[in-house]
Amino acid sequence: METSLSIVIPIHNAELVLASQVERVLEMAGELTSRFEILIFDDASKDNSIEVAEELSHQYPQVRIARNAQRMGKPQTIKAAMEQSIGDVVVIYDLATPMSGVQLQRLWALRNDPDLVIAQAEPQTAPLGPGLLERLTAWGESLRKTMQQEGRGGGMQMIRRRAVNELQRSPSPERELVHDRIDGAECVSRGERATTKPPTFLTRLKGFASAE
Repeated sequence: METSLSIVIPIHNAELVLASQVERVLEMAGELTSRFEILIFDDASKDNSIEVAEELSHQYPQVRIARNAQRMGKPQTIKAAMEQSIGDVVVIYDLATPMSGVQLQRLWALRNDPDLVIAQAEPQTAPLGPGLLERLTAWGESLRKTMQQEGRGGGMQMIRRRAVNELQRSPSPERELVHDRIDGAECVSRGERATTKPPTFLTRLKGFASAE
């Protein structure tokens, strides 16, 4: 069966850019698979973001919306959105970074890698367990910020749901994780591949793995 895709878009006060960005995401996702959804998750916006999202959901059957009753912040919003998404593969997209079709294709190309857990594309040149998911989300957010500080962009992370579920059954899941750089994406995978391990990345990964 064709792999299904959820693109999660956490938003807060995004009414000015939401419609154009979602329409671009719809076009790109449709080129990858016919089995996809876009989940817009509003973090208690004060503007008209939710009205724009509702209009998009009426216009496009692939668009769903959810909302926090009060502001929770991006990590908790992403966690809630992950629990409500249904795709085999989940891509978290930050509206602050322009959508890159090349980056999305790079991530999608890794969807069948049995060891891959989470990946962040480098620019061109079942309900999930809260503890592990929060650490994965924190790692992804840390990597996104670091890549932006280094001028490398990075507005999308991909998470393979099956890999996360398998990690939950492991007594020491973080010990199984290694850093990969595969086909233009920085990844966290299971196994003992030959890897390139920049010290700055390992420092961040160590903090991610030991977080409570």
